[in-house]
Amino acid sequence: MTGRTHRGSAVTRGVDGPQIPNQPHRVVVCGGGIIGLTTCYYLARRGHEVVCIERESQVGMMASYKNGTFFDSTLYSSWADLSLLYKKHMHQVTTNSKEKGFRVEAAAWIDPNFWAWGLKFMTNATSKRAKENGRKIRELGFYSQRKLQELLRMHPEVEDEMEPTAQGTLEVFQSKAEKDDVLESDRIKHCAEFQFPLQPLDPHEAADIEPALNRSIFAPGAIFSPTGTNGDVHKTCMALATLCKQHGVMFRMDTDIKDVLVVDNRVVAIQVANGDLIEGDSFVLALGNHTAAVAKLAGIKLYMYPVKVLYSNMEQSVTAQPF
Repeated sequence: MTGRTHRGSAVTRGVDGPQIPNQPHRVVVCGGGIIGLTTCYYLARRGHEVVCIERESQVGMMASYKNGTFFDSTLYSSWADLSLLYKKHMHQVTTNSKEKGFRVEAAAWIDPNFWAWGLKFMTNATSKRAKENGRKIRELGFYSQRKLQELLRMHPEVEDEMEPTAQGTLEVFQSKAEKDDVLESDRIKHCAEFQFPLQPLDPHEAADIEPALNRSIFAPGAIFSPTGTNGDVHKTCMALATLCKQHGVMFRMDTDIKDVLVVDNRVVAIQVANGDLIEGDSFVLALGNHTAAVAKLAGIKLYMYPVKVLYSNMEQSVTAQPF
């Protein structure tokens, strides 16, 4: 993490930029969610001295607390894609649906950050950029999925806390034409290149795999991904924190970041609410929607804007009617 030379405040005057030490480094990871904790674990395994800063009293209390709970990188694509926005709009028009594919909250319209982010979003929404970005997102997801499987093989106690129940992901469609478009998309080709098996299903096959849904939902068919999984992200974070401590990771809980100290275009320390300086050789920001605000303290502008996605969990019951 690099940035501008910090303003000459009392906490930076007289601070010399550190020389880059030989391995291992002292790494400060900001954020104790699922990404921050897995980062801590793998850095500690490589022999680094790791400090995790978390503003809550427990790990996994923000975005990781009520996460969407499923993980399937075969579903990933770029949201910045004009063709997808057009299809959502046309579906709303042709079906006379009052249901909106997406909605912008009123406060966002007067937020300069929203407009700056929106311009970046639209410049990345061309078909070429959407394809390139979609591949980058999926490759990151494929890597993350491999690392998760590796971690669970080495530490089955984490999987016990994760409590996975899903045995794959079923992708459903509003029409056969939509399903055919997806089967011809670069996403499906990309998954095949990485040997992630996706199985097109007819309505009967789809209903057999997921009897909890009404059979009429599967009329256009479906696509099944056997690699999809789920779990309790908060419990997983708690198990990961225990694992990290066993590997020597130090935690600073109830610690709010107030400033980032930069000397000679290099971050040297984080200043927290009580005035303490937490020094390091390298710094990782894993703060979810708060990442951009902290990066700005170091003179780095990240074009990020929060979104809200809704999901539903259903109880397992052999007597319940299909949803």
